[in-house]
Amino acid sequence: MVTLVINPGSSSKKYVCYNGEKALITIRFEKTTDGYGQVVQIDKTKNRQQDVTLHEYQTSLKEVLKIIEQEKIVSSLDEITNVAIRIV
Repeated sequence: MVTLVINPGSSSKKYVCYNGEKALITIRFEKTTDGYGQVVQIDKTKNRQQDVTLHEYQTSLKEVLKIIEQEKIVSSLDEITNVAIRIV
């Protein structure tokens, strides 16, 4: 059972997949001084940063779902059984 938590902020968008209390992957999209960036952290061991386009920033959920499958966090998106959206 995997839970996807979405935290859409004013200058960043954060996504975390949990299995129980364990964070499997964390993905952040942020506005930077030069444009937009993405940070992917898997199991607190792999950490990858890259620039992204405005379109990728605007469609970040689509990008997140693609990354989750590519990194084999889930074998199918059907394994994401819960979605929580944090709004402050």
